[in-house]
Amino acid sequence: MQSITIQKHRPGTTYQQPHFFVQSKGFHAGRPSLKSYAISLVVLTSDDFEAHMLYWVCYGLWKTNRFSQAFKKNVSA
Repeated sequence: MQSITIQKHRPGTTYQQPHFFVQSKGFHAGRPSLKSYAISLVVLTSDDFEAHMLYWVCYGLWKTNRFSQAFKKNVSA
């Protein structure tokens, strides 16, 4: 793996590097997407293959609810 950068997406910003977006809040938090959302993170990679591979790893983790533990609120009984 080469260099990977994860940063907050700012609407209106264009990225020259291969990239994809990950929703950071809401019901679908952790879901990767090729289009940007207002509240999302951008994952910047050094090449297209790496971006494609990481996109599908994130998709698999999101689909199996691995991100849900990090985003659930702590509710006392």
